[in-house]
Amino acid sequence: MPCSVAWDKLCPVRINWLTVVVFVIGGAIAVVYAIEDRWRAYAFWRLARQFGFAYLRQRLPEALSLYGTPFVHRRFTWNVIDGERNRLRVVVFDCQIGEGGANWRRTVIAIRTGSSTMDAGKFDARMTVENSGGWSVFYHPQELKLGVMPVKELRAHLNSI
Repeated sequence: MPCSVAWDKLCPVRINWLTVVVFVIGGAIAVVYAIEDRWRAYAFWRLARQFGFAYLRQRLPEALSLYGTPFVHRRFTWNVIDGERNRLRVVVFDCQIGEGGANWRRTVIAIRTGSSTMDAGKFDARMTVENSGGWSVFYHPQELKLGVMPVKELRAHLNSI
C-alpha cells in the first residue's frame, strides 16, 4: 500500500507493484529450474546405480583427458558418473561451456579406447567424436543447439556400449 503524503518521512520506500510481480515471477522460475536440476541429478544417480557406476557429482576423474576438445575450457561440470561397461571405462557428465549469451550446455560421453577412436555412428550420427589422450569423447556439436541429453537417450547409449 503506497504511503500517504503525511507518512513520506516515516515511510520513504514506495512499493512498485511491477517490481514485486517481476520479483515473484523470477523467483518462481528459479524454483522451477532448481527442481529440474535436482530431478536430473537424481536421475543420474539412479542411472549410475543401474549400471554399477559411481556418482561423482561435480568431480571429473583425474584420468579423463579433454585436451583438444571444447570441454577443456568448460565453466561448470555436474552430474558426473564413472564406471566400466563391457570392459571399457566410461565417464558421463553435463557441462557448460562459455559464459553469458554465448554459453552452451552439453552431455558428454567419454570412453577410454586407447589409441583407437570409436565411430560417432555408434550412438548418434549427429554426434561429434574427438580423441583426447586415449579417450573417445562424444557430444552433440554446438550448432545443433540441443542442450543436455535426455536421461532416457543417455541410458540407451550406455546400453549400446
